[in-house]
Amino acid sequence: FFLGSPVLYNQYLQAETSAKKDRNIQLKKETTMKNKLIVLMGLAIGLFLINCAGENANMKAPENGLVIATGDKSSGAISVIDIQTKTAFNNLLSVHHNSQIRAIDNKPYLLERLGANNLKFFNKKNNYSLVYEQSLVPKVNPQDIVSINSEYAMIANRESNKLMVVKLSDGSIDASKEIGIPAECPTGIFDGGFSLFNLNKDFEEQPLLLETDINGNVHDIELISDTKAFFIYYEGTGFSKMHVKVFNPTTKEITHTLLSNGNYSQLLVHNGKLYVADKNPKKPGIYIFDVNTLAQETTDPIDVGLPPKSMVVLEK
Repeated sequence: FFLGSPVLYNQYLQAETSAKKDRNIQLKKETTMKNKLIVLMGLAIGLFLINCAGENANMKAPENGLVIATGDKSSGAISVIDIQTKTAFNNLLSVHHNSQIRAIDNKPYLLERLGANNLKFFNKKNNYSLVYEQSLVPKVNPQDIVSINSEYAMIANRESNKLMVVKLSDGSIDASKEIGIPAECPTGIFDGGFSLFNLNKDFEEQPLLLETDINGNVHDIELISDTKAFFIYYEGTGFSKMHVKVFNPTTKEITHTLLSNGNYSQLLVHNGKLYVADKNPKKPGIYIFDVNTLAQETTDPIDVGLPPKSMVVLEK
């Protein structure tokens, strides 16, 4: 087409060169803009993370409050709720996902169960930092711990027929003080449910609420008086429908339902408040109710990071 027409050919080359320059300029502008956006996004994310880290670093958890062991299928942590302000201080330190928190002499001890098998003690005055970790060998799957005196505590284990005795100051095991228990617990004491036993009358049993009476399973109870108690109830034989209910231990009447369709792990009553730990994966946390009026003080559960497994109250 351009043969014999050098003028047109030169004009074409000039136009093509100019178009390439324009495209290169536009491409540089677009690349610069993209890089700026990436930098700005990076700065925003960085500032957000720094702000969160700084906020957590500057916020010291209260020495006394509701201390919660949380966990999912793979990780766990310690969180604390200020009872007065209902403020949560989450994920203070990592622990095994299957753990139980206990209070001895108003101090926090943690039993890490099967998979870890440890006893841990935290310094509540230093943001619940770890004081010591004692491995409980052989792997005994610790279930509970209670103090014997100011120096020693006793640990009940699922994989052992001995009560392990440990020194509270450092967690060391004193094998010479172990107490043997029957390999199998006695059966036939009472049907599934809740009962009181009179220690002064040869463990005389007083049934409070039996599973056969309510056609379901019961788990955890907080007894307030002769006429009021709270309990966790599994409807039917499965675990898909759970409720927190109120009943009268004297008349056996179930009077109220406080919560339904959660995954409730523990009840705790302290200073006129009922605390309910809910492991519901959709909205886990802690509910609070007034013991006397049954009024719910938290529309939504207080977020404690991971689902709450167990809790204790530490006081001054």
